[in-house]
Amino acid sequence: VEILKGAINRKSAKALAEAIEECRFAGLPEWNLEEAVAAKEHIESLLARLKEGMDHKDMQLLNDAIETCRAEGLPEWELKEALETKIQIEHKVTRLKLGIDTQDSELLAAAIKDCQAAGLPEREWEDAIQAKERIEQLRAKLKLGADRKDASVLKEALAEAQAVGLPQRELVDAIATMDMIERILRQLKTGVDGKDLEAINAAVEEARAASLPERELREAMVMKGTIEQFMAKLQLGIDRKDIAILKASIQECENAGMLERDLKSARAMKETIELLLDKLRLCVGMHDIGAIKAAIDECERAGIPRQDLQEALAERKRTEQMLARLGVAVQLLDLEVLQAAIEECETAGLPERDLREAVLARESMERLLVRLHQAIQSKSMARVREAITDCGIDMLKTAIEQCRAAGVPEVELEEAMAARAQGAQELPSHERQRL
Repeated sequence: VEILKGAINRKSAKALAEAIEECRFAGLPEWNLEEAVAAKEHIESLLARLKEGMDHKDMQLLNDAIETCRAEGLPEWELKEALETKIQIEHKVTRLKLGIDTQDSELLAAAIKDCQAAGLPEREWEDAIQAKERIEQLRAKLKLGADRKDASVLKEALAEAQAVGLPQRELVDAIATMDMIERILRQLKTGVDGKDLEAINAAVEEARAASLPERELREAMVMKGTIEQFMAKLQLGIDRKDIAILKASIQECENAGMLERDLKSARAMKETIELLLDKLRLCVGMHDIGAIKAAIDECERAGIPRQDLQEALAERKRTEQMLARLGVAVQLLDLEVLQAAIEECETAGLPERDLREAVLARESMERLLVRLHQAIQSKSMARVREAITDCGIDMLKTAIEQCRAAGVPEVELEEAMAARAQGAQELPSHERQRL
């Protein structure tokens, strides 16, 4: 009986089994063994719970069983195997937690595999599975954004990955791709904001080489088209040398905020054309036929449209017509016609040099007529004959007509003509022919 009590106090299933066996062998009645048998069965049930926890690698069951055993006073050596199993399970669970905390998919995969191989219950690693799946989803999202060069997808994926604490090594490629995309997008925006066609073209080329989505280029392509339309208008004005198109397109470009370098050629052409047209207007204002012709020729050689020369062409035609009438008047040696032609030219503002021949002809005619009239009024036929004799061949007809109008006898005129004929022998043959 004392042996049984000692085994019961030691809480040792083995000691109890040996004591019960010894007592039965000694012939003790069963009622003396009831307490020991009950204690043994209770201890065995506790050890069975420990074994169940170890067999199922169930940390919760194992902890409960160990706690109960210790509360029941079971010796530590009975718990040794369970404690070792518990340590092994805790190590595996710690690795799982570390993988979840660090969002390390490789560590998680290894820890999950280790737990599954060791037979840990699913509840011990289901959080790790979810964490691993979440990491893989984020990886896939990061890869999708990087492969598509999609800034919105990549930015969102990076924010999620950083929020959950994905290891930096998992983000290196995505961050590098995002930096590249953002740099190109900044270049596109800078080109668009600055209306810089060269910058836009370079950024678009780089964006397409990097396979950025076309939607990222939409604004830049719209601005590129707008700028190219402006440039086409400028070029049209340059090619046609059309001052109206150039002025309108330059103004339009200025209002749109185009870069000055893009207007440089058009401005230079505009200034060249304006200088030519200013020179042309100056010549028109001077009514100088030589200068007008030279200025028109210069404009035509420069390719100035004929529509911009209409005023000068009309002035050239009008001036040429006046000078033609003046030339005819000089040839006719009709004082009234000549005077009218000179007055027309003077009223129109023609330069004196263009009238010089006509004015000299008029003065010559006036001098002859004054001399002739004086001779006629003095009734001196000798002076009349002298005036006719001295009269230039171009003025002879006029002088004869004036004498006849004044009633000078024909005989006097005939004598004067005879005297001229006699003096004509000394003239050159063509002058004699005219006479």
